[in-house]
Amino acid sequence: MKLALSAAVLLAAAAMLVVAVALFTTGPALDFWNHGRFVHHGNEDWRSAVRFLNETQECRRWPVFVASGLIEADALRTVPDDDRTALSEYCLLPVSGIYRLHREGRDVIPLPATRPGRMTEGQLELIADRPGCWLLIRGPETVAAATRDLKEGLDRLDRENVACRVVGHKSFGPGLTLVRISTDPK
Repeated sequence: MKLALSAAVLLAAAAMLVVAVALFTTGPALDFWNHGRFVHHGNEDWRSAVRFLNETQECRRWPVFVASGLIEADALRTVPDDDRTALSEYCLLPVSGIYRLHREGRDVIPLPATRPGRMTEGQLELIADRPGCWLLIRGPETVAAATRDLKEGLDRLDRENVACRVVGHKSFGPGLTLVRISTDPK
């Protein structure tokens, strides 16, 4: 009897240990451990953001740069342009899946998850050639850094006879922000 009780207690303790390890190595507990807070990805209203972009007539021909926040998006900086199609399509999933942006393919550009505001010269030139553009950014802590990095890039364009400025922000939940950028010839 005593041996059976000890085995049952040992089995219960082992089961509790497995559950504790599972709880603290995945999900919200892991988010808290890694980020110092509980991360809530459900606070991103992609549907409303896409609807807003599709319904804003004055700016429908502006390109949309999408920082979807997908970890695979960081490979956009290292994958050669001719091998990038599948990765680009994947990184644009939030605006090309069930919530679809009504833009030509070349006017919807994915950005890396890390430092999305650090744009390539080609992306900066695209901004300079249009009256404006949109930057759709996932993650509230990313917006300030992306805007700062983008302004640095836009400053380079300012020296090339184009005045660029961030003219507004619109939030779609605490996890998704749309930044409006205007460009004017000097």
